[in-house]
Amino acid sequence: MPGFTAILPPMYEILAAEATTPQWIAAIASVLSALGGAAGFAALVITLKRRRTAVRLPPFELRRLLHELEEMLGELISNGGMPTDWFLAPEQRRTSQLLASYSGLLADDELNALVSQARLAADDCWAAAPPVLPGAAAAGLPPTELAEIDQRLERQLAQAVTGRAVLQRAISRLDQLMRQGSGAASSA
Repeated sequence: MPGFTAILPPMYEILAAEATTPQWIAAIASVLSALGGAAGFAALVITLKRRRTAVRLPPFELRRLLHELEEMLGELISNGGMPTDWFLAPEQRRTSQLLASYSGLLADDELNALVSQARLAADDCWAAAPPVLPGAAAAGLPPTELAEIDQRLERQLAQAVTGRAVLQRAISRLDQLMRQGSGAASSA
């Protein structure tokens, strides 16, 4: 193959020498257009990154919803658990649904994760809810079903305690973001 490498350089010289002025202009325009496209793409990436990292305040209603969910879990804990039908009440469903709708609007990843964890804990409380509470409604049930109700209530209460702890962290994070946002707004 020694002949191949000896042929290659003269071929390039011939091609470059045979190129006409319009071909050179087209080649230079292609290179400049590629560089312009790369610069435009880089500017887009930088702009999107800046927008993502900019301090955006969470929706104002989020604080109220977090406190509502915290009160619901507090009521659940103070009562020693709640049956399934309690979770079907319109106010409980509305709070959970609104929190779910805000999950895509939260720019802060940590707050978004905390809100999602709190919602999941509330959903797990609902999933663990027994059909009835021990007492008069469960008077005629066999002992195995009563034991299952007790186990479900224990799981429900454990999830409620976890959910309240996560909610308190979410509220703290929300407060921190609001302080940062009000500081950034006042300095602008």
